[in-house]
Amino acid sequence: MTILNGSSASGVFVSTERDNTNKNVSRPSILRYDVTAETTDTNGDGAEDLIATNEWNLLEAIGSTGETLSTKDEANLGLEGIAFIPDSVLTAAGFVTAEGTTYEPAAEAHFGGLFFVALEKNGHIYAVSLDEDSNEVTLVHDVAIPQEASAAGFTVIQDLYYDADTNQLWAQCDNECGASGSQSAKLATYVIDASGYLTISHLYEVPDAVADLNTEGFALASLATASPVIGGDSSTVYRQVFWSDDSVTDGYSLRTGYLAAGSTSGPSVSGVSNGQKISVGARITATYTGLVPDQDYTLTLHSTPQVVAQGHTDAAGAVTLSFTIPASTALGDHTLRLTADADATTVAVSTAITVVAAAVESSSGAASSSQGRSVAADAGADLVNSSASSALPWAALAVVLMLVGSAAVGAAVRFQQRRM
Repeated sequence: MTILNGSSASGVFVSTERDNTNKNVSRPSILRYDVTAETTDTNGDGAEDLIATNEWNLLEAIGSTGETLSTKDEANLGLEGIAFIPDSVLTAAGFVTAEGTTYEPAAEAHFGGLFFVALEKNGHIYAVSLDEDSNEVTLVHDVAIPQEASAAGFTVIQDLYYDADTNQLWAQCDNECGASGSQSAKLATYVIDASGYLTISHLYEVPDAVADLNTEGFALASLATASPVIGGDSSTVYRQVFWSDDSVTDGYSLRTGYLAAGSTSGPSVSGVSNGQKISVGARITATYTGLVPDQDYTLTLHSTPQVVAQGHTDAAGAVTLSFTIPASTALGDHTLRLTADADATTVAVSTAITVVAAAVESSSGAASSSQGRSVAADAGADLVNSSASSALPWAALAVVLMLVGSAAVGAAVRFQQRRM
């Protein structure tokens, strides 16, 4: 189930798996519901029913990729997750179509974005455009699970959740994820890479308390709700995480945990400070904390913008960047600005510095400078990625979730479960 841009004003959209009147028939559809409409008891069972206002059947679109859903067994392997991503996000990231061309939003009304649905049978994510004025479906892209992720045990998708705060698409795999004998629930984050393709950036183990459960639903509270939690690190704020258990294990259908979301004191930096004089060509190592975890950040030197470092935050929202003041930098006052790649318009940390002339060797061999103190250089690459994530790591997020989420089931705050 998903809504558009955080609002149900345009309806609530639900992905379906099969025909409920004949469960041997596949019906991979997206249904739209008007939650303000009156309900009626349509079948005389005493329960009020809300009738869908629209249906878009994806059987033909999925079939165009060579995938079939024609048998009785395949009927129960249909759509398992749905999420919506606005056109503004897709076009800014250069999202590409199945043909490899840059995605251009349709001229006809299509809700201002694409719907992403997960098919249980093959673990693929299908990006589709829905015509608002008809039941027409346009397939934009068919995204398979990358081979590296599949080999690492992420083999199928039961739910999707788009996190608008970080521009990540989360995918939930339940307790049948992985090879026989080593199955457990897992999570993955998808991002649009530099080439415009939707791909997995990280794989995550989940807390032990939910690893063996039939978790077919996943969601995150918004970043704005992040706050300290009892049992968590006192300097860290956390977002609430929700799993739904399709098997209602021990009578509980909803379980919650917490995901680290930054520092209680907000973003800060050590290794470089306001008012510091730094010589041209000097090598600096700065550690930024209190940022959004598991995100790409860029450090830019202003006034004339020059990117000097890039990195990826760890599960605690920290990243260490090493960089050199470019030789072309004019002497005088400048600003180092750190921004998240997901929101380059918002400056996370700004540090005012003064660039001075580089130290020169005097005739006696001692280093001297005509303007201020120089900062000693240190070894290292200009562009530092603290995550070293080239091999689809089982990332540190798992440790954070396990720390605050996987104590004995029922622990008051670290891990909670609810009967629904």
